[in-house]
Amino acid sequence: MSGWFASQWITNKEAINALDQAALRAYFRPESSNLHALARRLSSVDKSRISAGKERIKEYERHLSCLKVGQFLYQDKMGHPIIANVPAQP
Repeated sequence: MSGWFASQWITNKEAINALDQAALRAYFRPESSNLHALARRLSSVDKSRISAGKERIKEYERHLSCLKVGQFLYQDKMGHPIIANVPAQP
């Protein structure tokens, strides 16, 4: 979790590269102004397949925008978005 919080403000390229080596990259609901940029980055759009890429970006936007408190998005080994629920503590 500390990596995620740090990544919200880090501008140092070396630090960002270090965070990219995390075993699990958890993405929380971004502000509306950052939604498209994050969806585009996560979708890994291949410029030779723009039409397919637009659909993949929309898929990620849909998943990210519906995240609620206690949920985060991560990618499985095939690059598909998975929404995880963190159970609330009693």
